[in-house]
Amino acid sequence: MDGFFPDAAELRAAVDAHFASPFTPSHTQQIWNYWYVPGAYTYLRTEPQKVLPVRALEQLYQALREWALWQLGCAHFSPPILSLYVNGCGQEAHNDAENGRWAYVLSLTQWEHRQFVGGETQIFHPRPYWETPASATAGAGPKFYDLVEARFNRLIVFDDRLVHAVPRLQGTMDPRHGRVVLHGHFRESGAHFKGGLERERAMPTLHALRANLASRLAARRDTFFGVATLRLEIDAAGAVIQCRVLTDQFTAQTPDADLDGVRREIIRELSELRFPAASASSIAVVPLVFN
Repeated sequence: MDGFFPDAAELRAAVDAHFASPFTPSHTQQIWNYWYVPGAYTYLRTEPQKVLPVRALEQLYQALREWALWQLGCAHFSPPILSLYVNGCGQEAHNDAENGRWAYVLSLTQWEHRQFVGGETQIFHPRPYWETPASATAGAGPKFYDLVEARFNRLIVFDDRLVHAVPRLQGTMDPRHGRVVLHGHFRESGAHFKGGLERERAMPTLHALRANLASRLAARRDTFFGVATLRLEIDAAGAVIQCRVLTDQFTAQTPDADLDGVRREIIRELSELRFPAASASSIAVVPLVFN
């Protein structure tokens, strides 16, 4: 998503100011951790509030929380790390499956004026290999992964389970001309409601739904895991008038698993829910987790 944060220029100006006077010693410059893990990570990182204005950061955090809640159903937001890449920095292929459900990267890089190559977010395709024609035809590079440029004020969000990397940056040693990004993770933290229906009154209905779905899916021969989040529109009488999938991260251990059937069953069950009556209509974001 380009142009995500309205005050991104203020954050970028703070980065430039931080590195503007390299010959002027200051304790504020002694804050960068050179994070080097052989075969994995090579870059500098710090806590954002040590470089960026706190007021603008708080507004950014609020924007990220709101977006993640209503677009992903993820209310838990991990405050970001501020990372800097200059010549020789990068990340090797890895995943963050234990860190969250979704990874986010907000770029403060002056991408259009960069003096380096590399530095994109490299996301490897999740599709099977041996079972597809890809294994029988020659290919390289983008046939196996996507490269997402770190354009200024671009927010990138992707499944934390995906294998990803940052191609090694080659070029500048000037931190003002390197790759500068804020990055962290989103995770679900229960259902959220907006409107007349109070969460406490709605939860017994959702608890019964989850127990019913867990029992029915457990009876299948396939093992499913992952999370799906759905957005419900609920009228004042408690009926679900619309059910829409926001995110779907379901996977299965068996290649011929009927994932589409599971999805249809979940949507049907949610669409038929009956919540307590309320003073006004409501919107609910409901995460369903199967581990």
